[in-house]
Amino acid sequence: MTPAVRAFIAHAVAFPMGVAAAYGVIRIFGGLIGIGAPDATGGTALLGLIAAAMAVGALVWVALVGAMLKFRPGPRWWALAVACAVGLLAVGVGLSAQGIFAPIEALTLVLFLLFALGGWASSKRVTEG
Repeated sequence: MTPAVRAFIAHAVAFPMGVAAAYGVIRIFGGLIGIGAPDATGGTALLGLIAAAMAVGALVWVALVGAMLKFRPGPRWWALAVACAVGLLAVGVGLSAQGIFAPIEALTLVLFLLFALGGWASSKRVTEG
């Protein structure tokens, strides 16, 4: 199996697991947030929960890709994964808040961009070390 195929398979397996981990965090802790509160506390708490969920999903992705490609991710990999996930969250929220995209469209865009970035990082890791 070529390194590029190994990277593709690792990414294709790890990405849905990261998304599932993020979804799990939201399902577990989402009930603690009172949506529709009279002040902005509910929305801020929800945004914080989503950022935490995306960070957890990114960490799961890094751990799985590292295990499947047999390398030990350094601090840079962990930091970049979380920064990409939370940074793209800000992009999605901004596009949705400006009315450019509906929330589901912004989510789709963010997931697509995260998938593309993860695939690039996985293939770069095996092709360039």
